[in-house]
Amino acid sequence: IHISEISWNQINDLSEKFNIGDYIEAKVIEKDEEKKKVKLSIKQLEEDPWNLFLQRYKKDDVIEADVKEVLDFGLILDVDRNNGFIHISELAWNHAGKDLKKYKLKDKIKAKIIDIDNEKRNIKLSIKQVSKNPFESIKDKYKIGDILEKPISEIFEFGLLIMLENDIDGMLHISELGYRRIINLFSKYKIGEIVRFKIIGFDDEKNRISLSVKAMLDDIWN
Repeated sequence: IHISEISWNQINDLSEKFNIGDYIEAKVIEKDEEKKKVKLSIKQLEEDPWNLFLQRYKKDDVIEADVKEVLDFGLILDVDRNNGFIHISELAWNHAGKDLKKYKLKDKIKAKIIDIDNEKRNIKLSIKQVSKNPFESIKDKYKIGDILEKPISEIFEFGLLIMLENDIDGMLHISELGYRRIINLFSKYKIGEIVRFKIIGFDDEKNRISLSVKAMLDDIWN
């Protein structure tokens, strides 16, 4: 029995699963009269889990499954003995990198099927698409030209992330902080500090809100 015929799931070490002298049940899948060899299969005693998955689920269905593996770039879920992959970008509408750290093995989570590749047997899932994109409602509440005062949630070399609401941030790029060049944002600003700014744009494709302090200086000049 070749290792590929032991189980529909991947097995890396046969010694962990079997011992010399164990009795097993297997199906004859090939007989070679010339070489006097018989090929057997354990996994073919049951139906292929992939076929069962295709019968049960379709794209856009919401499934509930356990976390099988936590990777640096996403999660692998056990979907009825098939691997379902959630890329880090599909974990949350915002702060996906932070969300990855909260998951652990055997966590049961809900996810939406966003793609099924039958040829490669790939299942792509999304956690964030189970809920409505908060960016859609934020545009009803705010508009370009609004002037607000909100706290800094993160500081980068290239700008500040401003918390507009829970899970909704706006980007205040370093070039929009003023007309004078700022070299080190970390020395000038602190997380939680309140900043006054103006909304200057919405990027629907990237779900991004652009902010500016410089635009308010333009208003004063005008």
